[in-house]
Amino acid sequence: MEKEDVKNVVNETEFIGLVELARSGDQDAFMKIVDIFEDEMEQLAKYIKMPKEDVMQSLKLGLLELIVNQHQHKLR
Repeated sequence: MEKEDVKNVVNETEFIGLVELARSGDQDAFMKIVDIFEDEMEQLAKYIKMPKEDVMQSLKLGLLELIVNQHQHKLR
């Protein structure tokens, strides 16, 4: 059984709050969301044939776009 990293444990209400803050431009909230998914992104980076730094940057950008685009889509 894998040891669960305490920093990655947030409940649904806390996560939704972070997403809302990130959508409003709060960079700290976005970085906390990135921290939550950091381990998963590291695992994915192993399977993508690009420099790890580029993969991680692309994954973080994709996460940011997902958060922002979902917000803009709801506003329409």
